[in-house]
Formats: sequence, C-alpha cells, structure tokens
Amino acid sequence: MRLVLGEYQAAYFALNALASKVEDLRILSLNAELAAGRAGPSGAAIKVATHNTRELVSLLSQASLRMNIARYRCYRFGALALRGLPRIGRFGRTAEKIRAAAGPYAESGLAALEGAIRQRAGHAVEELNGLVTGGRELEKLAKGLKGLVLQAVAIANTMAIEATSVSGHQAVFTVVANDMQRHIQALKAMVDQASAHVALGNTAAASITAYIEKISRQIR
Repeated sequence: MRLVLGEYQAAYFALNALASKVEDLRILSLNAELAAGRAGPSGAAIKVATHNTRELVSLLSQASLRMNIARYRCYRFGALALRGLPRIGRFGRTAEKIRAAAGPYAESGLAALEGAIRQRAGHAVEELNGLVTGGRELEKLAKGLKGLVLQAVAIANTMAIEATSVSGHQAVFTVVANDMQRHIQALKAMVDQASAHVALGNTAAASITAYIEKISRQIR
C-alpha cells in the first residue's frame, strides 16, 4: 500500500509546478500579444498563436484544478488504507494460530474473528477502491496533459517559424518562441515523469487488490 500511495504521491510531486508553469505561459502569451500588436499586420500570425496559447492556458488551468481534487482523493483513501490494511494480515495470522491451537473455544473464536475480518476486509476494499479511483483520475489527467503538450508543441513550432518572418521584430519574437519551447519542454518532462509513476502505482494497486481478494477467500 505504501508503494501505491508513494507512486501516486511522486506523480503529484512531478506535477507540483503545473500551476506555476501555467502562469508562465499566461504571461508569455500576454507579452507576445503586445509584441504582435506593435508589429502591426506582420505580427498577425503570432497574434493567432498567442490566442491559441491563451486557450491552452485555460485548459491547463482546468487540469490543475482537477489534479487538486484527485490528489485529495488519493491522499484521503491512501491514509485510511495504510492504517487499515495491515489489520487484515494480523487477523489472518490470528486465525491460523487459533486453528493450530484447536482448543475448546476455537470454533467460536474463529466465528468471531471471521466477522471482524469480513468487516475490516470490506472497509479495506472501499479504501483501496477510493485510492485506485484517485489513481485512475490521475492517469486520465496525465493522458489529457499529454494531449495538451502536443498542442503546445504545435503552437511553439508555429511561433518559431513565424518569428523569422516578422519584419523588424525577429529578435523579439525569436525570444518569445524560445521561451515558449523552453516552457513546453519543462511541461512535457513533468507529464512524462508523472505518467511513469502512475503506471507503477496502478500495477502495485492491482497486486494489493489480488491480496485482499485472497484474504477474503481464506475466511469464507
């Protein structure tokens, strides 16, 4: 369970600078739009690119908000599962000891323990499901961010191409285009790193689900 939560936490940590990067892109688009206005008709293509950048910033802002909601779910259910899941293992070991002792109260003891295990297992399933749901939301978010990164790359490439053709303003727009590409590369690195951690977390979560199902079968 610690591995699952740890990987999800690492994914959120990788995306921790998302809001800051969104703000960087917003400021860049505003500066580029001002520069495009000064360039007059020759800056029209850059102005279109800045408009597309603003739309991208809006989508990234929405993604950042969804990320915070998913983070709350992961952390909440992860904390509950970390406290509750070890109890299932202890219950299982206790049941084995009672069976081995085979005393006069073994049957009633096992019956009482079975009820406790069933209750705890039910809670564990709910907690794990909550954590996994948060992980799936994070996975969906990461995939969406990858799509936005592709859009951003296209915008950055357009800016780089158009920067060379804006008469008298090439230097300004070249700086803008380079800054745009730098921000996009940083965003892509964040998303790639987060996606890798999500994949590891989901794999570990599947193993824990199988473990809980195994324990549940043992107590039936």
